[in-house]
Amino acid sequence: IDYNENSLREAKAALTRFYHGLREIYAESGIRAADCLTDSATLPGGRAERAESYVTRFRSAMEDDFNTPSALSVLFELVKDINQLRKENHPDAALLGRTLVELAAPLGLLQQSPESFFQGGVVEGLSADEIGEWIEKRKNARSEKNWAESDRIRDWLLEQGVELNDTREGTTWSRVD
Repeated sequence: IDYNENSLREAKAALTRFYHGLREIYAESGIRAADCLTDSATLPGGRAERAESYVTRFRSAMEDDFNTPSALSVLFELVKDINQLRKENHPDAALLGRTLVELAAPLGLLQQSPESFFQGGVVEGLSADEIGEWIEKRKNARSEKNWAESDRIRDWLLEQGVELNDTREGTTWSRVD
């Protein structure tokens, strides 16, 4: 195993990519982040026909002496397909998301909700509730068109290690290094 800082950064970036696709699927499916377990029951049922090739290729890799590099390459292709389908608002995106969660499970990946992943870690002095309060203050400033205050809050939170992401569904946040 090649264990070094660069490998760890690459692994985190890959995992972040997986969770980012899932986070958007959960948001677009109307599933509340707080209720979002990566248990496949939280995603729409069934499996898109296009998922079968991913399942077959993943299982083949795993049955080939637990060939995790090949299995992971299938997961990367799958998340790329998910992101493309999401951009097209295609309903199969959510079903492929379910497949991603199912296939990643034997590798011990994607075992928490996207929000838990993004909001995990330690931010000195700021609890999740306090971050929520700052987001609410920023929301109020934005509704009053007080852009300077809104930007100040966003920038201050970023200095504290909290990145905000504004979407149609509202503002989400992630801890950053």
